[in-house]
Amino acid sequence: MEASMTEKYKIYLPEEMKARLLNDAELFDFIKKDGSVNLNAFLKTLLVNYFDQYRQTKTQLLDTILSDLSAFSSISSEDANAIAGKIINTYMYHSEFKPGRNAAITLTVSGASLEVMRTIENNMLTQVSLSQYINDLFSAYLAISRKDREKIIFQDTFDKLNSAISKNSIVTFSSTSTPELVFTIRPYLIASSKDEQCNYLLCIDHNSGLPRTFRISRIF
Repeated sequence: MEASMTEKYKIYLPEEMKARLLNDAELFDFIKKDGSVNLNAFLKTLLVNYFDQYRQTKTQLLDTILSDLSAFSSISSEDANAIAGKIINTYMYHSEFKPGRNAAITLTVSGASLEVMRTIENNMLTQVSLSQYINDLFSAYLAISRKDREKIIFQDTFDKLNSAISKNSIVTFSSTSTPELVFTIRPYLIASSKDEQCNYLLCIDHNSGLPRTFRISRIF
């Protein structure tokens, strides 16, 4: 069946970029049973949750640039598209990651993440290679503040908790910190930490009535 298909892609990333992605994967508890960081699972989630936002941002920027260039009658449509493409690749690429030593990773995708990769392959590679497009996407992600990167990676959790907050609903979940326990709480606020590195759920324990705090990335 289509949903069960798996494909592997070799992607080349600057070593510093790979290190920062590994750091996020570890911080957000993408850990294998043997205790090692599950970078592949993290990158699959990143692709699925961030691709549409990245593509929309890039499209909006392209439309704005083309609109500005259209004011110059001396610039042809073909030249305008070429200029806009170069500008986008400059502004969407995080300058921190300059060309240098690259690390090869094998990205194994299936389901929704495979659909994203196929969309990129079929529609997004007129001016850049697959590795370059993925590099640009990861660069744009890493340019976002960590608390907002957490919102991207745990989009489903944020959506469910915000819905429960708006409805004043009771929620049941576990935490990767204590997976053997089940918590029944009434959520009332999601707030970032003082240093804005992580997001926390502020809630009331339904059984004890006591206030509790959970890091969003550890809720499942």
